Amino acid sequence: MTRETIVATRLQAQLLHKPTFNTAPEVVKHFGAMQAQDYPMSLFAVGVRSPGSTYAQIEQALDDGHIIRTHVLRPTWHLAPAEDIGWMLELTSENILRQMKSMNAKLGLDAKLFTKSADIIMKAVSDGEHKTRDELTAILNAHSIRTDQYRGLHILAYAELQGLICNGRRAGKHHSYALMSERVKHPRRLGKEAALAELALRYFTSHGPATLRDFIWWSGLLVAEAKTAVALTEKELANSTMDGEVYYWKEAGHAPTDRKVMLLPSFDEYLIAYKNRRAAIDEKHMPHAFTSNGIFKPLIVSGGEVVGVWKRTDKKNRVEIEPTFLKKVSKAVEKDTLDAAERFGLFLGKEASVRSR
Repeated sequence: MTRETIVATRLQAQLLHKPTFNTAPEVVKHFGAMQAQDYPMSLFAVGVRSPGSTYAQIEQALDDGHIIRTHVLRPTWHLAPAEDIGWMLELTSENILRQMKSMNAKLGLDAKLFTKSADIIMKAVSDGEHKTRDELTAILNAHSIRTDQYRGLHILAYAELQGLICNGRRAGKHHSYALMSERVKHPRRLGKEAALAELALRYFTSHGPATLRDFIWWSGLLVAEAKTAVALTEKELANSTMDGEVYYWKEAGHAPTDRKVMLLPSFDEYLIAYKNRRAAIDEKHMPHAFTSNGIFKPLIVSGGEVVGVWKRTDKKNRVEIEPTFLKKVSKAVEKDTLDAAERFGLFLGKEASVRSR
């Protein structure tokens, strides 16, 4: 096992080399869950892995309920397949609530208030009445439930983690909430061991080669749970040891490490899904790609290596991309970055241009 092998295999597993799926739900199902607190960028994370898809098509998959956006795995939003969100929540919600317990106490939120709030929220969004966050906080305030100082966010997150609500249809530029039971009619149910095995298999199939530590970070599972999950699936996975750690992956043939340049979104699984990120980025460049408080920037990737970051400026009918390279790159990489920007523009349905620095 070498760094080059890890990078080549991950490019294939992450659907960044010759993607094999054509639709957004297929991509999300392959990953199991994809981090999604930056909503527009999360749609691009799916789009870059399903060539030819557009922002509007992927958003429609969420509006139609084929993909669910909710809190799962860790205390942040993820995209997950509608059919799988039930067992994923049952497996991971308790761990997330445990991590939120201290802040809930500081905010004066307890079980009684959460239950009362959830009842009010469920009534408000029943019968297909999708409501925005502002609408729901106004309803809670009208029932003398304070939603200031992040209380509203925690109340909504609690209802999500109980599997009561999830994303609804977009209301213009605003997100909305809906009843989970109305969005997901037939959730798949798994016992705990089966759920652990399924989550581990999804992770190492879509992210491998990766280690137990990587899986613990991504899944939010307790160490003992993660070890059990790996033990249940290791017969289905290839493995190799490097630097004293065992790497697991689903054998599918190694992708060649070409110099293809890609623009990847902020919080992309290619970087955020690992505890150890040194295979994809030089350690000295890490502070420029993600911050100590967990903000991950959009990436420029060449041959599997993070060589830069980028930002966008939206104009009326076009989008302007400003790249910042973290190392000296060739003219070919600069040209390919322009091509990647044009592909991003096509995804948005806009003309794209690159502004040099």
